[in-house]
Amino acid sequence: MTGIADGKWRALVLVGVAELFAMTLWFSGTAVGPELADAWNLSTAETA
Repeated sequence: MTGIADGKWRALVLVGVAELFAMTLWFSGTAVGPELADAWNLSTAETA
């Protein structure tokens, strides 16, 4: 029974870390988007 519980915790930690990395990438892209739009003369549709 302990092996199953360990596997569940390992999967939960892996999903949590993957979510953290995905959100970090999303937030950094959102923060830099307006500056890139100005530098590259992008429209709002192209920025999205």
